[in-house]
Amino acid sequence: MPIQNQSILENLSNIHAGLRVDSAAALIINGAGVGRPIFTIAGGNVMLLALYGECMTTVPAGAVTLEIDCVPTVGTTTIIATASANLVATALGQMLHLPALAGALTVTAGCGACSFSLNPNYVVRPGTINALATIDPATGTFRWSAFYMPIDPGSYMVGS
Repeated sequence: MPIQNQSILENLSNIHAGLRVDSAAALIINGAGVGRPIFTIAGGNVMLLALYGECMTTVPAGAVTLEIDCVPTVGTTTIIATASANLVATALGQMLHLPALAGALTVTAGCGACSFSLNPNYVVRPGTINALATIDPATGTFRWSAFYMPIDPGSYMVGS
């Protein structure tokens, strides 16, 4: 029997990794080069500490890669994780995460775990964080979780 209740566990997680927000499972898309918004930032700047995705339905055959973009309400889109390795045959439960240093979105080799690196940190302006696939696959659903800290008073992030 666990000693801690859920609120204590959530508070400990917030102290270590920031506030957690989840985005519902959704099909990865190209969407005419825009992708699918997975998180929305509002009320001011936030610091993105970590982000990971989990495969919920297998990606079909074909060359499919995925990048993560910050699309501010005002300003220019910034790529925070360049195109991943090919996602074809990504297994259920397999994970994607931001790289420890700037570079490609990392795909785990197996389904057991993924890196949870708090580096690099990104200051993200109000707008969206999008997952952009190279094509619009028929299947390939991922759910996403992000950890962040508000910077400006009233700033927050929600799943899209």
